Amino acid sequence: MDDEQRERIRARAAAFDRGELTLGFDLNKPWHPSQQRVHLPPPPKHRGFAAMSPEKRQEIARKGGQTAQAKGTAYRWDSASARRAGEKGGVIVGSDSAHMAAIGRKGGRIAAERKAQAKRLAQKEALERLIEIDEKVRLSASNNTQQVKQVILPEDIMRSLGVPIIL
Repeated sequence: MDDEQRERIRARAAAFDRGELTLGFDLNKPWHPSQQRVHLPPPPKHRGFAAMSPEKRQEIARKGGQTAQAKGTAYRWDSASARRAGEKGGVIVGSDSAHMAAIGRKGGRIAAERKAQAKRLAQKEALERLIEIDEKVRLSASNNTQQVKQVILPEDIMRSLGVPIIL
């Protein structure tokens, strides 16, 4: 510490003793750490693109893209570069055998669910047609005094219900 700093400290101590300076709190009152004032620096101001509105950033990006197109330095996405990117991604994903096995299992489950759903739908439709035919047969049987001995069902209904067809 040099002499100038010592002199400043002595002057401040003397001013404090005379009551001209305060510590920011009264020494005669009880003090608690929660009463301490913490002076934090203000949050940093956004600068550059972060300070701009999204519309302003979009406008600048648009102008940059137009300039690059005019200069001929803009990247052009064509089918060949898309193909190369896809191959690169496929090689990376395909190298993980556990991941590929999980994808295969998921695809197999989905295919089986679709097949079962289609079968249930076909059976439901066949059953509805069978009920419709049955109602027609009952109606015609009640109109005719003769008993209906046998009803011939269409083959597609019988197949969808799983009834074996004997030819």
